[in-house]
Amino acid sequence: DIDRLAEKLIMSSKTLMDILDEYGDNLEQKGLKLGIEGNLIVKY
Repeated sequence: DIDRLAEKLIMSSKTLMDILDEYGDNLEQKGLKLGIEGNLIVKY
């Protein structure tokens, strides 16, 4: 059911964003954070 799938995607992306916030400084230095966020934006 699409609503449940969407909920799971939102939950997993929130978890991913929490991880990105925690490790944001390191990821930004490597240029990975923008790439991951860009991929999430493209998917939606």
